Amino acid sequence: MTLMSLGLRRADGSLNFSALAKAMSPGRWKPSLLLATFTLWVFIAEFVDMFVVHHSRFATPTIEAAVDGAILLIFLSPAYFLFYLPLKIRWQQERAAQREVQLLNRKLFETAEDERRKLALELHDHFGQSVTEMQCRVEKVLGQLKPSESTAREEVVALRQSVEQIGHDIRKFASSLRPEILDDMGLIETLKWHVREVVENHPELQIDFDTAGVKKRFSSDTEITIYRVCQESLHNIVKHANASQASVTLVYSHPELILTVRDDGDGLPSRDDNATECPISGLGLLGMRERITALGGTFEVNSKPGERTTVRAMIPVNGAV
Repeated sequence: MTLMSLGLRRADGSLNFSALAKAMSPGRWKPSLLLATFTLWVFIAEFVDMFVVHHSRFATPTIEAAVDGAILLIFLSPAYFLFYLPLKIRWQQERAAQREVQLLNRKLFETAEDERRKLALELHDHFGQSVTEMQCRVEKVLGQLKPSESTAREEVVALRQSVEQIGHDIRKFASSLRPEILDDMGLIETLKWHVREVVENHPELQIDFDTAGVKKRFSSDTEITIYRVCQESLHNIVKHANASQASVTLVYSHPELILTVRDDGDGLPSRDDNATECPISGLGLLGMRERITALGGTFEVNSKPGERTTVRAMIPVNGAV
C-alpha cells in the first residue's frame, strides 16, 4: 500500500500534509498505543546512544551532541505531526473562516449603505420635487382666493402647512438614511451637524463635541461607520440613558481613528455588578460592533448600572485620502 493510494501524496509527488495530519491526528490513536510508540522510540534512541555511540572509537563530544539532538528530534517529530500540525491546521481554518465572515459582513454593510444612498436620493429627487410642486399649486390656489373667502383661505393655509411639514419630514428622513453633508463636507462637519440636530430635538441634553488630529478625509467605509456608531450611541443616550450631559470625541492617532461617546446617565445593565465592561447585547450595540469588526477595528462599551457609559470605536486606517 503506497502513500498515493492512502491519499497522503499528491499527483505531483508532494506530500499532502492535511491528509497526513488527519491520518495521524490524536483522535485516531489510542492512548496506550501512543504511549507505547513514544516509549519504543525513546528506548531505541537511547539504546543506540548508550551501547553504540559511546563505545565507538569515533565518539566525540560533537558526535554525542549530534546524537542527543537527533534523539530530541525523534522524540519531537511525532509530537509535531500528532499535536502541533493538526492544531496549526485547525487554527488556520478558523482564521480563514473569520476573514470570510469579516469580508461578508463588510459586503453586507456596503450593500446596505448603497441601498440607503439610493433610497435617500429617490426621496430627495422624486418625492421632494413632488412636494415642491404641491407647494406651488397650493400657493397658486391661495393667491386666487378672495379676501372674503376666509374659510377657504384657512383650509388652504392649513394645507400649505401640512405640505411643508411633509417636505420637512422627507428631508429629515432622507438625511437620516444618508446625510448629503457627509459626502460634501466630510466627517467632522457631519458629526457637528448631527450633534446640533440631537440637541435641538432634545434641549434637556447638553452635548460637547471635540476633535483632534483629524485634518483630512478618510475612506467612505470608515467615515460612514464612524457616523453610524455616533448616531446609534446618541440615540441610545436619548432613549435609555436619562442623561443630562454627553460628549463626542473624534481623534486620529496613527494608525487608528478613535470615536468616544460618553454620557452621565444611568448606565447599562451588567451581568456582573463588579464588571466595568457590560455585555454587548441588543441589536444596536451588536450592529455597531459588527460594523467596526468588519473594518478590522475594535468596539468597547464600559458601563455600570447607575454610572456613566463610555462607547469607544477604534478603526485602523492606512492613511487619510
